[in-house]
Amino acid sequence: MSWMIWTELRRSSARWAFLLLLALGGGLMAAWGQGWYLVWPEASVMAANAATYFAAAVLAGMAAWSAQRGVRYGMRDQLLLVARRPWQVESAHLLAILVYAWSGLLVFAAVAVLAASGSAGPGFLWPSYLLLVFTTLTVCVASGYVAGRLRPSRITAPVVAVAVIVVQFLTPTNAPFDFSVVTGPARLELNSGVLLARSVLAAAVVCLAVLLPFLWNRPRASRIRLAALPVGMAGLLAWVVLSGPLQIARTPPGEPLCAAPGPDLPRVCLWPENRAYLETALEAVRRISHAAGGAVALPEVYYDEGLKPDGAGYPYFTALPEIDAITTSMALSGFQPSGKCPDSSDAAMAARYDIGGRVWVWHAAVAKGARSVSDDDSFLLPPEVARDVDVALAKPRAQQLAWIREQVERTWAGCDG
Repeated sequence: MSWMIWTELRRSSARWAFLLLLALGGGLMAAWGQGWYLVWPEASVMAANAATYFAAAVLAGMAAWSAQRGVRYGMRDQLLLVARRPWQVESAHLLAILVYAWSGLLVFAAVAVLAASGSAGPGFLWPSYLLLVFTTLTVCVASGYVAGRLRPSRITAPVVAVAVIVVQFLTPTNAPFDFSVVTGPARLELNSGVLLARSVLAAAVVCLAVLLPFLWNRPRASRIRLAALPVGMAGLLAWVVLSGPLQIARTPPGEPLCAAPGPDLPRVCLWPENRAYLETALEAVRRISHAAGGAVALPEVYYDEGLKPDGAGYPYFTALPEIDAITTSMALSGFQPSGKCPDSSDAAMAARYDIGGRVWVWHAAVAKGARSVSDDDSFLLPPEVARDVDVALAKPRAQQLAWIREQVERTWAGCDG
């Protein structure tokens, strides 16, 4: 059996695409910014994306083309008469393509480890993301192989590749059938139920790819049993669909990573996996605190998003490598209601928060050193809000603080607490 696999590896059409897919995936890892190598879950997602973004469609199409080899060369009958059992011949053929697909995942995982080891701190790649890609590639390749066997035609391979691309890009984000996830924040993890369902589906499609061509040529009794296969596959697909979203919230750790930038300043608490962002978050607190100037109340603690299970009443921010993004997030989340507000209608509540929006925008702008917000793409503001904040930013510091105190008072006028 081993010599058959080795022979298939040398003659597999997937070998021609392997180096190309490595180059494309490597280019994706190099071009993708946002500091994915700073956090292990993000590095895991990057390895997963590099291994599937181009490879899924290409290898599925090649599997469909390779499955027709016996028909193209007029060897289909001879393959049925070889000394080896039919399933062994098919297994070696399919396994050769899968080996190239899985090898790409191993290469990108190794690259991610090398890139993240020096900066991501303690930890390692999350195996759940690698398992996700393993099952995705297996399903795509085996499905393409089945299509090529059932419909031996020159157009089958491109049709399969295009179909995979369409499914890949039209599948809603975080759906159970999503090929891979775009990002892997520490607050999220993969749904184990989805992984189990997809693993069983991958194994079933591989078995179908290996056994279907020969079951198809069996007598009527076997053909009747063959008709049960679509029912079984439909049941597995339903299991995947009903298994829930691909990513779910993680349980917060008992001891998060917390620190303060100085005395009498708010603390920040991060997911332990986000320790690479700690210094950036502490600098953001310094800027937020200095910008507030005593005119905007600051919380005692800023929490990394998802770190508090209920999320209510806890100012949070999204840990990122960019300090401006963190300060903007802290300015927004830190401006909490002082109590229950007696708004008589949705319009009254909207008017209250319209005033409060000026406070948030001013606070974030001062924290990141902006002199104007009208031309800042990070703020999506109504023209009147941008105008009022720009007028305030042009005034001396003392006048700005006086104006902000007035806005804060107007925002929470009549509220309890």
